[in-house]
Amino acid sequence: MMSKHWAKLFIIFSVISIYPLLQGFLFWLSPPVVVTFAELSNTISPNRKRLFKIWEIMIIGASIGTVFRFLLNIYFDLPLVIAAIFACLFMFLIYNRTKILYPPSAGALLMPMILKPQDVIYYPIQVAIGLGMLILIVKYLFNQKQ
Repeated sequence: MMSKHWAKLFIIFSVISIYPLLQGFLFWLSPPVVVTFAELSNTISPNRKRLFKIWEIMIIGASIGTVFRFLLNIYFDLPLVIAAIFACLFMFLIYNRTKILYPPSAGALLMPMILKPQDVIYYPIQVAIGLGMLILIVKYLFNQKQ
C-alpha cells in the first residue's frame, strides 16, 4: 500500500515538474517545497489540517531568509554566516509567536544563503507559487476517500 502511495507521489511530481523545469522556475521545486509536498501527501499527517498555515510559515521562512541575505550579506557585505544567524533568530521568534514549528520552513529560510545573489529576490515568490500549486494537488489528489 505504501509503495503505491510513493509511486503516485513520484508520478504526479514528475508531471508537474515539467513546466517549472522548462521555464527555469527551479525554486518552485526547492528541497523544502518537495519535503512539504511529501509530508502533506500523507493523509494521516496532522499538518493536513492546517494547509494554509503550513503554506504561510514556509513563505515566511523563505521571505525572512531572503531579506536577511539581501540586506546583511549582499547590501551591507557582512559575512553570510551573520545573515544566517540573524535570519534563524528571527525565525525562532516567529515560531514562538505563531506556535507553529514546521522544520522545512527553516530549510526554506536557509536556501537563500546558498543561492546566487541575482536569484535571491525571486526565491520567496517562486516558493509561494510552487508550494501553493502542490498544496492544491495534495488537497484534491491525495485524500482518504481514495
